Amino acid sequence: MTEQELHVLLEIQYLKGRLDELEYKALPNTLNLHKTRVLDQRISKYYNKLKNTSELAYHLHMVERSNIKETKRKILKEEQ
Repeated sequence: MTEQELHVLLEIQYLKGRLDELEYKALPNTLNLHKTRVLDQRISKYYNKLKNTSELAYHLHMVERSNIKETKRKILKEEQ
């Protein structure tokens, strides 16, 4: 593995970590509309950067995100 490939993989890992942190920790706890817009802009920036870095990683992240949402929806449906 070359140093450039390693750099790309580490950047993907960093971007996915930041997206998870913003989407699942920061965004649900924000009640201020201005702060929500700022977070949305940051999330969008990280998604664009992830897509520019690796489209495969971007699509895999989107699949993972949709699977998490679907699992949460099923759990809520079963509880009712």
